[in-house]
Amino acid sequence: MSELDVQLQKQTSEVSVIEMMQEADIIKKTLEQNTNTRSNQENTREDEYNGK
Repeated sequence: MSELDVQLQKQTSEVSVIEMMQEADIIKKTLEQNTNTRSNQENTREDEYNGK
C-alpha cells in the first residue's frame, strides 16, 4: 500500500468514527426525549386517576 493509501484509510476511519459518535449522540437524545415524554404521560394519567 502506498503512503497515500495509508493516509486516505486513516482519514476515512477517523470520519467514520466521528459519524458514528454523532449518530450515537442523536440516538441518545431521542431516547432521552422519548423517556421524558413517556414519563410525563404516565404522571398525567396517574394524576387523572388520583383526581388531581
